[in-house]
Amino acid sequence: MAGQSVSFPNRDRIYHNVFSVSPVHAFDLGQYRSSDAPKSERFDTPGLVPVYCNIHPSMIAYVAVLENDAFATSGPDGRFRIERVPAGERVVQAFLPGAERVSQTLAVEAGRVRELTFTLVAGRISSHKRKDGSEYPRPGSDLERP
Repeated sequence: MAGQSVSFPNRDRIYHNVFSVSPVHAFDLGQYRSSDAPKSERFDTPGLVPVYCNIHPSMIAYVAVLENDAFATSGPDGRFRIERVPAGERVVQAFLPGAERVSQTLAVEAGRVRELTFTLVAGRISSHKRKDGSEYPRPGSDLERP
C-alpha cells in the first residue's frame, strides 16, 4: 500500500542494480551484491511501477502501489476474493504483465456476494532500456560486466 517500503535483496553471487524510471516513482538503488545489506525503497504514490535491473535486461518486476488493502491475487484457476469491502460504488481493476489493465465498476452492498469476470489478454512485455536511456550491451560483451 502507499507509504510502505519494498525490500530488494540480492540473493545471487553477481551484482544487480535495481531501478525504475516510472513517472509514478523513479528510483535507483545502485549496484550491490548478495554480501551487501538488502536495499529498500518507500512507495508513496499509488500506481504501477515497473522495476528493472540496469545490468540484466531480462529482469523485470512490477510494484503495484495500492491506495488501500482491498486487493487479491488470483489463484491458479483465475478466481479471487476481496473481503470486507465497504458498501458503495467501487472500481475493481485487474492487471497482468503484458496485458492491458481492465476495470469494472461495481455497486457493493452489505452482506451481498458479487461476481465479476475479467478477460485479460497477455501479450509480449515490451523491451526496455537501461536507466540512462541506452541499449543493454550484447550478451557476452565486456560491457555486460559491472
